[in-house]
Amino acid sequence: MGVDDKTGTNGLFAKAVPGPSKGPCGIWDDASQGECGGQNPFYYIKSNMETNSSFVKYRDPASKAPWLYSRSKKEMYTYEDEESLAFKADYINSKGYGGAIIWELSGDAPSKGSTLTTILYNKLLAGK
Repeated sequence: MGVDDKTGTNGLFAKAVPGPSKGPCGIWDDASQGECGGQNPFYYIKSNMETNSSFVKYRDPASKAPWLYSRSKKEMYTYEDEESLAFKADYINSKGYGGAIIWELSGDAPSKGSTLTTILYNKLLAGK
């Protein structure tokens, strides 16, 4: 079908190969239990990483999705924030879709009123 399988991939899947470094330990990781996954929740990213001078915040112009990168640590984090989630909720409303599928709310910022959950509620449900 025109797919060159000599590379070891069928166009859909790729082999996992060890890289030059392991993922960083996030606040939910336990380094004594093996390799870390590198995840950090939204509230931790907002309060500790966005304010850390070793990380630079970037934003994709099309999706409005933010990411942080630290050249010195060689770490990159992608996530949703208030701007990107509001943009996506506005898109959902503009297309007349019935809602959104979201993943993992436990990392929201509960001490700040569950910021991301509140944005989705206000944009998609409030007043309906």
